[in-house]
Amino acid sequence: MKCIFIGNPMLESNTKKVQNKIHFSAADNKAQNILIKGLYERYGSDLTVISINRNSKDRKVSKLDCGTKAILVKCIEKNRILYYLSILRNIYKEYKKLLKQYNNETIVTITWGPSIFYCLGPMLNKRKTKFIPFIVTSVEYPEYKGLFKIIANYNLKIMRKVDASITYVDASAQDYTNKPYHHTYYTLSDTQIDIATKFKKKINKGKINIGYSGQLTEVNGIDILLKVISVLPDNYVLNICGKGPLEKLVLEYQKKYKNKINYHGYLNIEETTKLQLNSDILIVIRPIINDVTEYYSKYAASAKLTEYLLSGNPIITNDIPCISEEIKKYLNLIPNCDVEIIVSEIKKVSKNLKKNVEGQKFAIETFNESYQNKKICEFIDDIIKE
Repeated sequence: MKCIFIGNPMLESNTKKVQNKIHFSAADNKAQNILIKGLYERYGSDLTVISINRNSKDRKVSKLDCGTKAILVKCIEKNRILYYLSILRNIYKEYKKLLKQYNNETIVTITWGPSIFYCLGPMLNKRKTKFIPFIVTSVEYPEYKGLFKIIANYNLKIMRKVDASITYVDASAQDYTNKPYHHTYYTLSDTQIDIATKFKKKINKGKINIGYSGQLTEVNGIDILLKVISVLPDNYVLNICGKGPLEKLVLEYQKKYKNKINYHGYLNIEETTKLQLNSDILIVIRPIINDVTEYYSKYAASAKLTEYLLSGNPIITNDIPCISEEIKKYLNLIPNCDVEIIVSEIKKVSKNLKKNVEGQKFAIETFNESYQNKKICEFIDDIIKE
């Protein structure tokens, strides 16, 4: 049996170089590397990884964090259209070579998401492979327009071709395919867990540190969080790390409220974990302001909740459908993202700060890479047997 993984993973040490490039997410990169590690431990040399060359060097193969190698395909990064068209062509070309090479073998193909750019090969060669996409964010992209909207609509056709899927949100599999699926969580690396179990929190007397790590976008409500900290008393400090289109707004607020906002820019996984651990309260919100954000509140899970639970600190978030019922009991849920409601909840939680012991224990036992990868590989093996 041969296993082919198609995505865009790279070495963790290289992520800072490409943080502002098209279609790159540090969280996605970590998740891909952890999954590939599990696949490599299970399938060994029978695993082949196809990824994208994001460096200027003309390399054809790159080593990944788990020790296996990825076949690199070229991409053109002058603009989004050329980037996507180039990876569509080059991934498909490389994939066809592998199918020819593995002609008489049982093949399972796992793609990072149901995007046409990764899924064209297995979709068109369905008879030669068991096709299992990992639904990372969502199936549809309701905010897309024009050409990208037309292309994104192929995701719906792709989901009708799959043999099974892996997903963070049950509804993504249930509503778009009647095929078997495996629910998983955003996986914590061994490094993150090791940092958390050994970490000694800094005592900052008189200050209450609120932590946020993630994309700086309206979808993630960073503009709302900036308004929240502006009306909280002066002993509240908001620590932010991440990148995104609202970075300029964050810098403007930091200049205006220099004693209340610390913007740390892009941080790697280890630095981000330490920021979360050193917070008194962690917050992540998904405001529902239109049809687009309502869609994502149902189908796009936030990876931050699993990271936040590892910290053992109180977590504030709004109650939306994509949050697993299994972890809601460890969260401080608010009904919506109104500034007044968030401010009130922060003040309430900060009056009685307690370590989220049960939430942290659940995170360590359930979100660790060994447990999650074992479950995923067992699911893949079951699909192959069918």
